[in-house]
Amino acid sequence: MGLEMAGKTRHLKEKDGRFYARIAVPAALRSAIRKSELGTPHGGDRRAALRLMPDAAAELRRRLDEARTQGAVVAKLPREAVTRSLSVEQLAVKSYKDRRSHANAASPDASPSRGAWVCLST
Repeated sequence: MGLEMAGKTRHLKEKDGRFYARIAVPAALRSAIRKSELGTPHGGDRRAALRLMPDAAAELRRRLDEARTQGAVVAKLPREAVTRSLSVEQLAVKSYKDRRSHANAASPDASPSRGAWVCLST
């Protein structure tokens, strides 16, 4: 009587003696989720990890579905409305440039040296 090998458990990942529920993120959703895979830790006990696996995999799939629906909403927005996150410094520079361009558009006859310090020699 030969021993039969059990197949791999889907969505179960073992690393350094620890078990994780893991689902790969589809390429279309990676920009929204900013990860290539989703995972949750389950500890070092394989039996406990297998017991928790169905609920964990369902939660990870729910997160993917949620990202899909948000992605559908984002896809319908104008391109200008879909921007990446900016740092505080980047926001300040963008705001400054926007205000300057609006000010220049409002008063086209303003000289470029307006508001600059002028040194007059005597």
